[in-house]
Amino acid sequence: MGLVLLPACDRLNLNLTQVIEISPGAPAQVPHRDQDLWPGAKGSFKYLVNMMWPLVPFTEENGGTCLWPGSHRDAGITEAAPLIAPSLKMGDALI
Repeated sequence: MGLVLLPACDRLNLNLTQVIEISPGAPAQVPHRDQDLWPGAKGSFKYLVNMMWPLVPFTEENGGTCLWPGSHRDAGITEAAPLIAPSLKMGDALI
């Protein structure tokens, strides 16, 4: 694992847990790729897997997470790009 990951970072961190709350009336997040937080050649190897467990229902109407198909590749995404707004209930998982 170190042979693949260490050239693109200074250390390995194999666990991250965070809770995000977007309050009613808060601005929506702009389209982004979580992988852009770390340096390294995009698309040459996989080094990030996200999994979300909603603590409240996710819907497009209440500001739930939206996905832009293909955004994991090195193509630009904009708010005008077609998106998927999955409906998830508490206990579901989004990978």
